[in-house]
Amino acid sequence: MARKRTKKEAKARLPRLPDVPPVFVPALGPAAPFYVVGKSAEIIADRLIDIDPLDRLASIVNDPSITIAPAMVEMVNDPEIMLTRSGKFVRSSSSRASSMPSGRDVIRSSGQFGLQNVLPRTKRTRKKNGNDKKLSSAFKEANARYRTKSGKLRKGRTQADIARLAQRLRKKM
Repeated sequence: MARKRTKKEAKARLPRLPDVPPVFVPALGPAAPFYVVGKSAEIIADRLIDIDPLDRLASIVNDPSITIAPAMVEMVNDPEIMLTRSGKFVRSSSSRASSMPSGRDVIRSSGQFGLQNVLPRTKRTRKKNGNDKKLSSAFKEANARYRTKSGKLRKGRTQADIARLAQRLRKKM
């Protein structure tokens, strides 16, 4: 990320028009109105940088109220120390960069995209209910319709078709 400019640097980057005494402004002829507008815009920009209403030029790096202990500076600059996900500092086994896990490996092992985090699963009791018996007979009916006598699927049919038909038949039961 680029460093924020100081007020002094921001003022130095402002485009400046040459100073013309007000008495000679009419001598500029047709360019006089453009000069007046440009000069006033320059003055306004200069004042806005001084005021800095949106605090765009403030830099947290130069804030004297923020200090870091010398021990922290050593930890930040030491390539053998890593920060874990829990926020603890851990010394790595070797200083080689190849031993550190890549970002992709960390994401894959985090489990944050696992299905268990999508919806909480409720544990089902193994007691048979009415729907189980209906679905069982519906699957028998669907298999009879979509399979040949030898047991092969009919042309253009899949097991997904059988399951869909079985669910529809179960609803009708």
